[in-house]
Amino acid sequence: MLKGGLALPGRRIVVAGSGPLLLAVVATLAAAGADVPSVIEASDYLGSPITADGVRALAVDDWQRTSLPGPYAAGETCGIGGADLAIAEGELAAYAVAARPAPAAARRHRARRRAFAELTGAAHCPGTGWTAWLHDGTDVCRCEEVPTGRIRAAVADLAPAPPAPPSSSPAPAWAGAKAGCAAWPSPA
Repeated sequence: MLKGGLALPGRRIVVAGSGPLLLAVVATLAAAGADVPSVIEASDYLGSPITADGVRALAVDDWQRTSLPGPYAAGETCGIGGADLAIAEGELAAYAVAARPAPAAARRHRARRRAFAELTGAAHCPGTGWTAWLHDGTDVCRCEEVPTGRIRAAVADLAPAPPAPPSSSPAPAWAGAKAGCAAWPSPA
């Protein structure tokens, strides 16, 4: 709602979802004046297998049911697979919610799309340290218009402050570390 130019729906907002953009959402809400007391990663509560391309995804059964009674999931929350897979998963979830049997063709279509997504993910999995390859202007999510720099800024803004130097230290924190003491960064 905030991105669409609508008014902030409330002053205190809990952010829940799945994926790497949750921190960017929190940063945007905080910049608009919201108090965000909690960020809940759905995969922590609903099961989070690691897909072939190293991405966390929600665990679902053949009917797109999550591990909790009631919620169903389809699309990118179940692993990256594109629009065709998301539509196929949504269709199966709709049959399940309506308590109607899904056509065998719909189940096969979803299975083929998921298998293709897994093979593609495994073949094109980025190497270690891939986030260092990204420039701040690189779009991470075209749909939400989120560049890498915005995610990095959100992570930095939400990082805990460094601990204060021990009060028993006779020298200023920036004077250097003595044997057995932690070194503190020099002031900017």
